[in-house]
Amino acid sequence: MHNPLLDLSLEELKLALQKRIMEPQFLTWIKPLKIRSIDDDRIVLESENDFSAGWVQEKYLGVITEVLRETFQVSTSVAVEISSSLVTSDPWASLKLAQANRCG
Repeated sequence: MHNPLLDLSLEELKLALQKRIMEPQFLTWIKPLKIRSIDDDRIVLESENDFSAGWVQEKYLGVITEVLRETFQVSTSVAVEISSSLVTSDPWASLKLAQANRCG
């Protein structure tokens, strides 16, 4: 059986979301998202940082799931994770960088 999720384009999803989310919020929270992975029952979106991932998960996960169901006829779970390229072994790295930039 064909999985309709495999046909999903990130741009199509963003276009559908743009119709439901005010432009400033869309540009801030939704536009930067990327698709990390898609499998049979889950889509994982990738965010630029931990704060953004949490915000999208808390504020926009419902509308993302709704758009997938109503516009693309796809019922799936959605997760938002931080970009793996931004994950470091030092959990304080971003704080140290911000302090260094402020001081220097």
